Amino acid sequence: MSYGKVIDTVVAAHNGQPNVFLRSGEDVGLGLHEMLLKKRIDYTVNYPWAATFTAGPEHADTLRFLPFIEAGKNPVHHVICTKTPLGKQVIQDVEALLVDPDITVQRREYIEKWLPNEGKDEFLTKFNAHFGLQ
Repeated sequence: MSYGKVIDTVVAAHNGQPNVFLRSGEDVGLGLHEMLLKKRIDYTVNYPWAATFTAGPEHADTLRFLPFIEAGKNPVHHVICTKTPLGKQVIQDVEALLVDPDITVQRREYIEKWLPNEGKDEFLTKFNAHFGLQ
């Protein structure tokens, strides 16, 4: 899983150390969180909302999050596609969804379900300001 150039560089700098393990596979997020919950590992790198989602509602409150300072206060995510007609259409479709106010409210409500309590209010304030919501 990539978290962008900055974080990937920090993680790669520690690759090969005896206490650092890289895991790959289709279920990388879920697998890491299962290992975390079973205390097979002490921590993993992930966004809080993604970790809460993969941990599931029954375990979400057992997780604690530390900021990855190199990510900045508000990491930016991007949708990228190939420069084919299909890729261009996907980008147009995503952009249309991002500016639709009804879908934006639905997206906020969905995201809110998976945010950890710590930092939720700050995230929602910034989300609302960014997308022009009350």
